[in-house]
Amino acid sequence: MSTKFDRAVEVVLKHEGGFVDHPSDPGGATNFGVSLRYAKTLGSLMDIDGDGDVDREDIVKVTPEKAKLVYREWFWRDVRGDELPPGVDLTVFDFAVNSGAGRAIKALQAAAGVQEDGVFGPATMRAVLAADPVALINKINDGRLEFLKRLKTWPTFGRGWTNRLNDVHARSLELVGSPMTSARDVVQTDTAKAAGAVAGAGGVGVLLTQAAPAITALGSVGPWVAIALIAAVALGVLVWRMRRA
Repeated sequence: MSTKFDRAVEVVLKHEGGFVDHPSDPGGATNFGVSLRYAKTLGSLMDIDGDGDVDREDIVKVTPEKAKLVYREWFWRDVRGDELPPGVDLTVFDFAVNSGAGRAIKALQAAAGVQEDGVFGPATMRAVLAADPVALINKINDGRLEFLKRLKTWPTFGRGWTNRLNDVHARSLELVGSPMTSARDVVQTDTAKAAGAVAGAGGVGVLLTQAAPAITALGSVGPWVAIALIAAVALGVLVWRMRRA
């Protein structure tokens, strides 16, 4: 099952492309969107060649899988992508990758009409979930374009940024209203399916079906732990019924 992150990161990687080392890019050498300037802040994680430092040679060796790891842990999580409405998630995530999570969060807060402090707390999430996702997407992307136009590197990169922004804007609008499937949802779904197979014995299946919400919640502890717990409960019920017979 594809997750919201998988869907969003494919769009980002398409626009980030492979290795480039443009002299006008303040981030330095970049591969799949991971710049040398940013990679140095991650320390040994990005010492891909294992020589004790993070340099241009490490950026050359960045793979799509490594880039996805960086994006998930330091951008997607920062903007709480799994919790954002479909479409809004892509718009904010791509903004974060391109210009930093703090700036992307402030743009989201401005669009949602809350304090622009760059801290994604409960008040921001409530405002985002209460807002019209189409309006949020339009406001964020319009504001992002104006921000990019003010950068001194606009004459050099403006055409590419515009193409990227137009594509992300359009794709985000297409996603509005689509199912919200996060990585956690995938674990919960797989756990619930496994639980159904374990519990498919007569009255025990009925009992555990009634406990479906609790079974789904067990996804947070991992599918195999959840299955073991469910199996233990099923066995206990069977023993209890046999003793009553």
